[in-house]
Amino acid sequence: GRGVTSVIFARRLVRPLRQITDAAQGIRRGDYQQAIPITMHNEIGILVEEFNEMTGTVQDALGRLTREEKKLSSVLNSVAEGIVYLDLDRKIVLTNPAAEHLLGLPDDAAGKVVDELLDPAVVEELFSRERGARRRARPVSTEVSLAVGDETRALKVVSSAVTAGDDSPIGTVYVLDDITREKEIEQMK
Repeated sequence: GRGVTSVIFARRLVRPLRQITDAAQGIRRGDYQQAIPITMHNEIGILVEEFNEMTGTVQDALGRLTREEKKLSSVLNSVAEGIVYLDLDRKIVLTNPAAEHLLGLPDDAAGKVVDELLDPAVVEELFSRERGARRRARPVSTEVSLAVGDETRALKVVSSAVTAGDDSPIGTVYVLDDITREKEIEQMK
């Protein structure tokens, strides 16, 4: 009798542990809708309960992040200035439609090195290494004249270092303001 009891007990123990393992693997694949039925009311049951609470918390946090991301991306999309964020390896982390339009960048530019996407002269003018990430608190502003395709545009470029929590630089954000029209009006006067 004792052998049978221990086999049944082992089975009852293994099932929820396997469910936890499967659910954990699901989460690793990005499926956060994991809830395990609580069938035992011992330590395993408590573990399952904790696990379910944890996945609930993760889902809430992800929901919040998604909402924040949507807000951020709608702000970025509606800003008139071009925004380009480069990491320390000069890879594009983020651009907005205004920057893509101004520079003729593809919308899948993220992850690519800026030097490989744009004319070297354009890169030198806008994203020169001197203007790159430093610990400076103050943004640097310059005006550049830029030939994109067959038109020449006047741009005001403001570059600011992006820093991590410990103030170490992790990249540079560039704000590109097309001031061609203002320049033309100025010259008319």
